[in-house]
Amino acid sequence: MTEIKDLLLQILLIIVPIFIYHMFYAEKLKLDQRRRSWFHSFLNGLAIVLCMSFPVAIGMESRFDLRGIPLLIGTLYGGYETGAVLSLLIIAYRFYLGVDVGFYHTVISLLFIVPVFMAFYRVYQQADRTTRRNCTVLLSVYHVIVISVVYFMLSVFTFENAMSLFIFDIAFILASCFLVYMNENLRENNRMRSELQKTEKLRVLSDLTSAFAHEIRNPMQVNRGFLQLMYEEPLPPHLKNYVEICLKEMDRANLIISDYLSFAKPHTEDIEMIDVGKQLEQVQNILAPYALMQHVEIQKDTSGSCIIMANQQKLNQCLINLVKNGIEAMPNGGILLISCCAKSNGKVTIAITDQGVGMTKDQIKRLGTPFYTLKEKGTGLGLMVSYRIIQAFNGLIEVSSELGRGTTFSIEFPSIEPVELRQTS
Repeated sequence: MTEIKDLLLQILLIIVPIFIYHMFYAEKLKLDQRRRSWFHSFLNGLAIVLCMSFPVAIGMESRFDLRGIPLLIGTLYGGYETGAVLSLLIIAYRFYLGVDVGFYHTVISLLFIVPVFMAFYRVYQQADRTTRRNCTVLLSVYHVIVISVVYFMLSVFTFENAMSLFIFDIAFILASCFLVYMNENLRENNRMRSELQKTEKLRVLSDLTSAFAHEIRNPMQVNRGFLQLMYEEPLPPHLKNYVEICLKEMDRANLIISDYLSFAKPHTEDIEMIDVGKQLEQVQNILAPYALMQHVEIQKDTSGSCIIMANQQKLNQCLINLVKNGIEAMPNGGILLISCCAKSNGKVTIAITDQGVGMTKDQIKRLGTPFYTLKEKGTGLGLMVSYRIIQAFNGLIEVSSELGRGTTFSIEFPSIEPVELRQTS
């Protein structure tokens, strides 16, 4: 019973930092990779020190702990810096506890374990939940194999030691799978909660927009009609100029209201199969003169069968907004790359990459929110409508940017498989 109590204590020492991170800091550090990495280092480092301070006693001589689980979680979720920091912490604290066979066992094991954990980091970040769980099982088994081999290389092989190590190995694999499964569920819950909050805000704004936009547009159209009649009458030049300015501003206000209505209801009817490559070519042709005026060259790259289900007019509006923003983000000119590719996971990815001024993490976080814009005369409605259209067609949008280097908008839509396409036609 003492062994079970000590083992549960070890698991609790690892769970608490995970809960602290997801409850209080996950949302704040979502877009700050460097701070997130150091925070993972601190929390998992704390769990490692506590696990090593209260080891599990199995048998008369064997002492084990679950320090490998925080090392595994920290490296796979925090990155290379976190893995390096945690490895050095384990070695330093084990040196503090005493230089003996256990210290050499720790150093040799880490030399074989940590590089493999780091090698899986990129794959782990891009994988889905099922692949992550399978990867965790694989790495846990690899960890216990290395620990066992090094243990018997430095210790005398006895039946009692072998049984103690076997019990620890099974406990390690089960505990690591459980903790990673819990961590993935917490990540998913945080993501869903953030999406629900954002959706609720957009729904309220959508209701208000659709209610007021029509009521504002009606008297505006009446005013524009009378201004048009005045403009056609013989007027002094200065008055005619005033009326012309009023007409232009009235038209601009009408366009803003149209954007509001597009945001309130993106019109998802008339859904059809669209070849994204041809759609990008059309956008390129439309904006080529404008890009030329801004000394920007639009380059297009397509690969694979990029077929999606969407409304052609609305998708065209969304792409034009994003490409036009990319052009305007390059005041000194440059190259704007628009591309699409079909991925093996059944998704089509559209990427719009500019060489412009770039954005900060805080600016990226606020993109697509009502009335937020980086332009002097912008309203923020164009990008807000684009986000709304992408969401209406079950798409996802991600933004990566660096100040002075440029910005990439990545849009992911469910693709139509070639077999499905042939059956439909």
